[in-house]
Amino acid sequence: MVLSAQVWLGMPRHVKPLLSLCLLTAWLPVFAVARQGVPPTGDFGITFARDQWDRSAWAPLRLPHQSEPLNFTQRDSSIGTGPFTEEERKKKLDNVILMLETHREEGEVRVVFSLSEEQGAAPGVFLAPAVTGNVLDRALVIFVASYTMAVWRAETDPATGETTYAHLVRVNRWNQPNQRHTLRCRFSKPRNSAVIQLDASDPLLFKDLGLDFNSRVGIWGCHGTCDFYEVNLESTPRLEWSTSKPRAGIDYAQPQRYVTNGAQTTIGARYLPAIDALAIQADSVAEIQRIIAWKRSFRNVPAGGRYVGVRTVNDILASHELTGCHDHGMLLASVLRHFRYPAIMVDATGINWSLQPPGTRKDHVGHVFVETYVGAKWMLLDSTTGRPLTEYDPQNPVIPVTNDSESTGFYVMFKGVDPAGYGIRNIKELNRAQDGFAERLRGKP
Repeated sequence: MVLSAQVWLGMPRHVKPLLSLCLLTAWLPVFAVARQGVPPTGDFGITFARDQWDRSAWAPLRLPHQSEPLNFTQRDSSIGTGPFTEEERKKKLDNVILMLETHREEGEVRVVFSLSEEQGAAPGVFLAPAVTGNVLDRALVIFVASYTMAVWRAETDPATGETTYAHLVRVNRWNQPNQRHTLRCRFSKPRNSAVIQLDASDPLLFKDLGLDFNSRVGIWGCHGTCDFYEVNLESTPRLEWSTSKPRAGIDYAQPQRYVTNGAQTTIGARYLPAIDALAIQADSVAEIQRIIAWKRSFRNVPAGGRYVGVRTVNDILASHELTGCHDHGMLLASVLRHFRYPAIMVDATGINWSLQPPGTRKDHVGHVFVETYVGAKWMLLDSTTGRPLTEYDPQNPVIPVTNDSESTGFYVMFKGVDPAGYGIRNIKELNRAQDGFAERLRGKP
């Protein structure tokens, strides 16, 4: 209802209070919808498409060094951040944060987002926030980059007033840019715990972190261009509190899980007689060395990474050629598994290469290793030379092995049955992952 000024002024004085009451009554439902927020029970979905979400339900937050909260950019089907200027990055103004009060002490939130190919882009979700005014003092934060999912405890340093990030865990996986991903987070104030799952990865359980879990959650755009499409609160959780999945995504207590070959490492029937003729016996380092000696009969035909993520073990067996360390790793791991040795491919990037300033780095430096279980413990093999590392901690991401290209050692990026298993389909994806890990190793969260 719209009234002109002339109509209002021309009304009798005794009519105006009654009409005002009618107008207020008519508009109350509209205000109620705008301010209704999140119901305390049941499913509740939010889409960030233009004109489709209730901004009043969300509280913009800032980090202590920011003078005021920054705003997400409204796009047609999402809200997003970036790109940020170099000056904004230097001033640490590349963080945009929104918090939602769920009114639930327990719940599961599902966030749909995407990230760009831009260096450093890392959309995130946070739980258990402690807030003073509009300043985020402390939270459990899950950031997703193309090369990893990392979980941090963000907290204000009382001495400096700056936000510090304590690294809790990371999952080595390739998260394809410009595609939608789903992050699930189940939280509980009574349990003071959370379970987190990115896409189809193994769930991660967090408890006893020194954080007070509460009914608030939020989204966080960090370092680069990203988009958030949906936030859904689900009344029937999918994630279990009893999860026993390991933090690294590899269950080293269950080695027999890793005796089955994957999509790129399954050996074709026509090649099995020649491999069976090796007659490798179980659980023996000496027998493993026999496989490595057999592998030396293959021709080395370096291809500059052209076939990373493309070739299969059958391509290698058919050509009797090895084009690089990924071929060496696939062949070694597939034959080990064929003879019932648990085996995991390890894709690592050069540490010294990563620490060089971006403008001075030459060709990407990395290497592939193979973990295998023998003598009731895990050991590491250089996939190319066969050199064993018997005093080996598979949970340590630093591999103290050097070669002609890398003088410091290697840092683990991905683990799995083969490149397809950990999401690498070509050399471009691998190099982008290395660039991301280089930024992290140089001190950028």
